[in-house]
Amino acid sequence: MKEESIPLERFGFPDDFKKICSHLFENGLRPVVVGGVVRDMLLGISRPKDIDIEIYGARSLYDVVSLLKEFGRVSLVGASFGVCKLATQEAHYDFSLPRKETKTAKGHKGFVVETMEEIDFCEASSRRDFTINAMGYDPCEQKLLDCHEGMDDLQKRVLRAVDMKRFGEDPLRILRGIVFASRFDLKWDGALWNLALEIVEKGVLEELPKERVFEEIKKLFLQAKKPSKGIAFMRKLGVCGYFNELYTLPPMLYRRSLVTIDALACQKEQDVAYYFAALLFFVKDEEEALRRLSDAKALHKKVSLLIEYSRKLLLLCEAGWSDFDLKLLAKKSGGLKVLFPLVEALAFNCVASLQKMRQRARSLGVWERSIKPKITGKDLVKYGLRPSPKFKAILDALYLKQLRNEPLDEEHIKRFIEGFDPA
Repeated sequence: MKEESIPLERFGFPDDFKKICSHLFENGLRPVVVGGVVRDMLLGISRPKDIDIEIYGARSLYDVVSLLKEFGRVSLVGASFGVCKLATQEAHYDFSLPRKETKTAKGHKGFVVETMEEIDFCEASSRRDFTINAMGYDPCEQKLLDCHEGMDDLQKRVLRAVDMKRFGEDPLRILRGIVFASRFDLKWDGALWNLALEIVEKGVLEELPKERVFEEIKKLFLQAKKPSKGIAFMRKLGVCGYFNELYTLPPMLYRRSLVTIDALACQKEQDVAYYFAALLFFVKDEEEALRRLSDAKALHKKVSLLIEYSRKLLLLCEAGWSDFDLKLLAKKSGGLKVLFPLVEALAFNCVASLQKMRQRARSLGVWERSIKPKITGKDLVKYGLRPSPKFKAILDALYLKQLRNEPLDEEHIKRFIEGFDPA
């Protein structure tokens, strides 16, 4: 194992981190920071707020819990896997005992987890997926612990498996690899790439529940600087089932879809619905693709509406628009602001026109919301009408007159109602 001295101050841990680790160390335990937070800190990515710590030297998880209680409420969700959680004002901590995982059956749940008091860091870290995720940091000795040459791989920007023989035990690791390679601009190790191709060809990814797949694709969209790299990796590996419709688009539309999700990433857009709308903007049936990844009806609806209304906004941008057009589209979308992240990413060559549209929408009061109707159902009752299916048709027609700035005084309304013909 390689050990490298790195000052604690370099990592910018929260203020309570040192107190917690010192307390554990003084009581005979050895805390080691593990997982992606070590990788991210070495890359200088943000101050850590979600911190995983493995505890060595504890006889049981409850030894750890008893020492942590003075720092806040300790949650035992995950206790069956040797994990407890502590949330402070500065960070969220997951404390775990070192463990081994043994594959016993098919599927992502087909593992037996054993926590072991006598296990050392190198053995415990061997269960990790990639070398860049298998490093640890001992805050008490202020040393980086690296049993699998993860630091070298990080510096060389290479994605390599910790254990090639065990890599395929969880097929989700292929999707995680796609996310990491895209997020950190990594090259796949040749042997790992070939192994991933073999796993995909066997159809093992079909074992994965759609919820786990969705979470990895969500990470790709929200964390990678160029999510398009991940989509391209999926195509090269043959992981095409999730986005069949995308990969069968004409080359020009396929490339435009990838450019659009990268443009959203540049905007630092954090709503995953926009990425799905961008990726599926040119396909015939976005619902079919979404159903493969999520059963969330709210997401399906938002993506479909984003696509529908953004198409209308793009047409207005290209063909010309009036105040009425903007008001009407705001009525349907709830405000034009919601459409602009996607439209600006799609129409990168219409910046000037979109800027004018944005300014006009603000001045009309339809940027953040739609225009409130002046005439309501209560008003129609005052004019002698009784609630009926005809109500909605009359209110809709009056609202359109309002958007066109037509007269809506009492006399005009009366005459309109008297002569109203739903046909």
